[in-house]
Amino acid sequence: MINSGFNMDSEEVMVEMGKTGSSSDSQPGQAVPHSVVSGLRIILIGEREAGKSAVGNAILGRGMFDAVGVRTREAIKRQGEVAERQVTVVDTPGWEWFPSRGSSLGVRREIVRGVSLCQPGPHAVLLVVPLSFSFTRRERQAAEEHVELLGERAWAHTVVLFMVKGGRLKDATLEEEVEESEELQGLVE
Repeated sequence: MINSGFNMDSEEVMVEMGKTGSSSDSQPGQAVPHSVVSGLRIILIGEREAGKSAVGNAILGRGMFDAVGVRTREAIKRQGEVAERQVTVVDTPGWEWFPSRGSSLGVRREIVRGVSLCQPGPHAVLLVVPLSFSFTRRERQAAEEHVELLGERAWAHTVVLFMVKGGRLKDATLEEEVEESEELQGLVE
């Protein structure tokens, strides 16, 4: 586990104005509400082939990460402007569905290094979970342990993002899928 860099107040992001910009209503060094903050920092984590790169491309509005089927081998930082706001997205290598101690040291290091690419720390961790298979206790344990590599406060900043491929939810809603799976319920609670 590392000192994660999650230094954001979960209720309101505050920044010092001399470091990130200026406002006619604020003095240098004065804290301002998040609505004035110009940047957003996001780190994407999940299993191999979960769709993390596709999520990053969707957030940034263009193909800035490798195409589907290309394995991400190291944490990669890309930036773009979205709705007049600078957005930083860090894509990380995916793990096999094993507990974190079963992941290669390289994958674990790159996930942790991803935090350093969004200094002073990410505002959000997007845990990308594909719904193309039955989500088991083993997959849940692997996801939880990989989030916990980012530090004690990582869960307070984590959003679970379900990826649906190939019309898997034709007969059910996402809510029904989660309700029917004890492991998915446990992950999102």
